[in-house]
Amino acid sequence: MIELDSTAWADVKASPGGNGVLTAQLLADLRDGDESAWGELYQQVCHQNSVGEVAFVAAPHMVAIARVSTPRIRALLLSTVGSIVASAKCYPADAAKPRDEWRAEFDRACAEAIVLASESLRDAPIDRDDSLMLIQAVAALHGHANLALLLQNGPDFCCPECGEPINYGRAVE
Repeated sequence: MIELDSTAWADVKASPGGNGVLTAQLLADLRDGDESAWGELYQQVCHQNSVGEVAFVAAPHMVAIARVSTPRIRALLLSTVGSIVASAKCYPADAAKPRDEWRAEFDRACAEAIVLASESLRDAPIDRDDSLMLIQAVAALHGHANLALLLQNGPDFCCPECGEPINYGRAVE
């Protein structure tokens, strides 16, 4: 895993453009309990369902942070991992491909995320919104990409910045 204070983040592309330096900072903020960092983190890894290269480096960190976080931050981070997986599957033309050196760690993080999300649904005291995020993550991580995006966004979702409707793509098998 690339350490959060490593200069290597500058060589990793983010979803909306730029590099992974901001992503590393946002992950550190979330690790320190700053829930407000999540919205921008999501944009860095999965802007408008377009998965950036940085997502594959950030996902293992998200799962590690989720493991020791509050139930709310855990749900936010695990749903983001689910969004990465679902968006990459539904919109492969818009998704970066993970570098070979990141693949195994990303796959391990996804496997751990399924377990952590399922356990959180069963054991953690969580509210309705957090439950829905965890269900979305489990759906995505089990290969139900369109269902995951529908649960995440609702049927009439539009980009909050430009107002353009988001159309759910057909998952590529």
